[in-house]
Amino acid sequence: MSIEEGRPFIERARRLAALSGPFDPGALLNMLGDVSADAALAVTVNLANACDTSKPSGWLMRGTVRRRELAALEAGGTLDSEIRLRRQYPRDPATEALLDALAGVSPYTGAGITHLLEPPLDRDSLARVATALDRAGPQAAAHQALASVRSALGRFDADARAQLMQDRGFYGRHAEIAQAERWLSRPFTDGPVAALYITGLPGIGKSTLIDETARRAGIQAPPWLVVRLDFDRGGLDIQDQVGLTVEISRQVALESGPTTSPLRQARLAAAGAGSSPDGNIKGSGRQHIPQELSRVLGETVRAVGRPVLLILDTVEVLGGRGETHPLRLFETIDELCRQGLRPLAVIAAGRGPALESVPERVGERIELGGLDDENADRLLSRYDAGSDMFQRIREVSDGIPLLLRLAALAVRQSGPMALEGVSGQGDLAAVYLYRFLLSRTGDENLRLLAQPGLLIRRLNPDVIAEVLAPHVGLDDMRAPDAVAAFEALATQHWLVEPDAVPGWVRHRPDVRASLLELLYNAGEPSTTAGLNLRAARWFERRPEPFAQLEAAYHRLQAMRSGGRPPRIAPEILQQLDRQSVSELPAAAQDLVRDSIGLRTSKFRRGSKSALSVDHEGAARELEATLERGDVREAAYVYGRSFGQSPGAPHSPALDVARSFLWRAGRWSDALHGFDPHRYFDGRFRERAPTTTLAHLEMWAESGFAALESAFTADPGLAELATELRERGFNGSLANGALGFALVHTGAPELRSSWGVSDPVDAAAVVWSPTTTWVSGVQSPQVLDSLAVQASRFAANVSSPTTTVRETNLPVPRAPDLATPAGAARVLASATPYGPVTETMQQLDPGDAMLRHLARTDFELAEAGGLPPRGAGDWSISPAASPGGSIQNLAALGLLAEWLGAAAVALRRPDLRLLARSSERWRRTSAGQWAYPSRLTSHPPSWTRRPDETMVDRIAQLDSEEACLEQIRIWSGAVNPGKAWEEFQRLRRRYPAADREARRSAPDDAAAALLARHVPSAFVPPMAVLYSFERKWSL
Repeated sequence: MSIEEGRPFIERARRLAALSGPFDPGALLNMLGDVSADAALAVTVNLANACDTSKPSGWLMRGTVRRRELAALEAGGTLDSEIRLRRQYPRDPATEALLDALAGVSPYTGAGITHLLEPPLDRDSLARVATALDRAGPQAAAHQALASVRSALGRFDADARAQLMQDRGFYGRHAEIAQAERWLSRPFTDGPVAALYITGLPGIGKSTLIDETARRAGIQAPPWLVVRLDFDRGGLDIQDQVGLTVEISRQVALESGPTTSPLRQARLAAAGAGSSPDGNIKGSGRQHIPQELSRVLGETVRAVGRPVLLILDTVEVLGGRGETHPLRLFETIDELCRQGLRPLAVIAAGRGPALESVPERVGERIELGGLDDENADRLLSRYDAGSDMFQRIREVSDGIPLLLRLAALAVRQSGPMALEGVSGQGDLAAVYLYRFLLSRTGDENLRLLAQPGLLIRRLNPDVIAEVLAPHVGLDDMRAPDAVAAFEALATQHWLVEPDAVPGWVRHRPDVRASLLELLYNAGEPSTTAGLNLRAARWFERRPEPFAQLEAAYHRLQAMRSGGRPPRIAPEILQQLDRQSVSELPAAAQDLVRDSIGLRTSKFRRGSKSALSVDHEGAARELEATLERGDVREAAYVYGRSFGQSPGAPHSPALDVARSFLWRAGRWSDALHGFDPHRYFDGRFRERAPTTTLAHLEMWAESGFAALESAFTADPGLAELATELRERGFNGSLANGALGFALVHTGAPELRSSWGVSDPVDAAAVVWSPTTTWVSGVQSPQVLDSLAVQASRFAANVSSPTTTVRETNLPVPRAPDLATPAGAARVLASATPYGPVTETMQQLDPGDAMLRHLARTDFELAEAGGLPPRGAGDWSISPAASPGGSIQNLAALGLLAEWLGAAAVALRRPDLRLLARSSERWRRTSAGQWAYPSRLTSHPPSWTRRPDETMVDRIAQLDSEEACLEQIRIWSGAVNPGKAWEEFQRLRRRYPAADREARRSAPDDAAAALLARHVPSAFVPPMAVLYSFERKWSL
């Protein structure tokens, strides 16, 4: 089935998903009616890309995708009718709440929310309303109240944490608290920022220590602004720096009170900007700190006059996602600190060597051990264990809070004899206490089930009778006995807690984390594997929503005894949370991560070096990392694999390595030995999409005419390329030469209700034969095709004379779309070559490149960004980082010019190749077809020579001084005299271009210079200087 045939079903499915909470994909397909198998597959694949599919509750459309769908329905005037239509299908409470929020049904009204915010607060209602308003987005009638609801929810949770600390008390850790308070007394005011790192075993009290430190910081004068980032939450990802900054800003706003309207507005603007073409990835625009938001955040912190305590929790999760992630987090913190998030103190908590990749960022360390005698006794006094037993309890527990509580509970229930059987400390005591406490339940069957019972995560009477009982020889357990054992177990609140599904219990995470591995180690692998396989088969036959997930979990646990890894669908493995994966044996953890595209334990800092590199394993790791758009982490994997041993020529693994080199900006290495025919004559349709797309891009950039011929000869290849472009992989060049090859050969256009306007398609509209340019009149075609790019451009520049003082945000200003030069400049700002340029800068910048980049960014800011005629004056600022400078240049539509100038100055082969590709794209987007073609020399009407940008820039240069100033900006010359010398050097470097241009009028001279690959940054001033030179010679 073709794209066009499947599109109506896909669009309908996406509308239904946008108007639903978590949904069953099968049920949604049923709403579509009679759908063919091919259409159902197309819908499922598309929704999988647009949704978070990892939760047991169902698929949930991602926020950025949902916002675009709802905005499209509102713009088309069909939102109300689609809401009514959605109500005709089955709805769960989450969907009902979303529809009510969109329709403005109480409590999703101003009056309803005002009532909701009156004390006493109901947390469940607040959370439900906040979720529905957030999902509904700006289309919700009461969307403006979302911040107030979230603020109330944040205050409720903060008060609850403080009350919990007060109720349970804080015992001991005086030395650690004193160390934390000393750390807070020396906050950072500039980078590099370091953290106080708190580490220790599970249940040792890391969270309690952090909570107490935060509580004390909150009652100081002035009170600290406390911000918590828990990386065990799925939404926090160092690749999404927009999301991180928005979350920090949200918490600062909650802590700062109601006077943070500018921060709220900047946060909303940042949250809606930088979105990728598809919501299933962290788009390149989200990999950078939003500059305007960070500026307003800094101003807000300075205005409230309070220091900031940033808590980083479960940082081991961050390191698990990638070896480079901890450093990138601290680099983000450094930049926010420089922008005004200061004074700043950072406290991090995690297990083991979570920050070993950044030892310089660990300012001090607290290694939590057991409580000292005095504070252990204070804790034990709460449990009525008898003071005469305190010493013995301390001896067996090593002061570990969890074991102190279990031992005290055992003594309270059974007296001193409870500890007579303990023959060791720590781990041995933990296993003993677990068995002892269950032995005193009064149910004989439960005592027999004690050891294997913890291996099963979820329990009900049927599990006890049909899984656990046969394992310990109770094959004939009667149903009443199983119910009695279950009821006895349910009273052991130290061990289990109610499950979300009625009639089930699950083990408490703290007890399970402390005991599970000990119980596995105490048993025979074959015996525990038998129990896990029995449990897996039992759960596979059950109807509960978690049954298949539990079955998969137990099959993975059975890998402890060796044997062939189980075959489990990735969509089930994706549902395993971090805690579940951490309980598995190492081989099973890698199987899960490999199957769902996450980093495994291979090619890590602490991994063992093999005599030979596992190239196939490295290729899988690279593909998964590149799929997530994490090129920086991919570089780490490459360096520990293919960087040490290249692998066999022409192998599939080496194709993956080549795709990494391409994404990393190492184009000369990527194109060395590149043979597109070998790859595309093979089984390329079975290869990873990211790898195939990279090879299509390489072909387009290095052999445009040959690729056009291939598309013409094989329409299926063109359709595949179109599908890959539509997916919008992060950092791809699908909108580069590849996009123009598809347009030129008549491939299907990509514009759709869920895709942002495609710049290649937009260029085709702007320069089409039907577009007419009338002075001062904006063409509807041009306005429609450039709407997205123009709004993004306007967010990056502002008028220097007008500012909205109420919001402290700049007034947007964009080029005049009534002029060809204005349209060309907006198109240039959509260049796809920014991400690969940034990656090159991050991985191998060199001091010379960084200096050239920063200097050019500064000089362009001083010059106002070289606006085209009719755009007025612009006010822009240089960036605070190299990545930000590249963003600035790309957003201003000047990246191609900088790349060309830098390639001349720095003489780097990769930079030269990238500059050549970027310039061809810029020129084509400005009206002059610049790609070689065997079909025609260029499409009809794409015939400007030189392009419109060059014509406009030439027209603005009316003096020798103005020409030399532009050369100075791009070359780094310190004065007009040095700029003149640079002009002469360029003439000597390009003698053929010089001979032709010096005899021509400026526009013709510019065309000659561009044809001879003179960097476009220098072309307008050189072309005009030639005309002045001829006048001087007369």
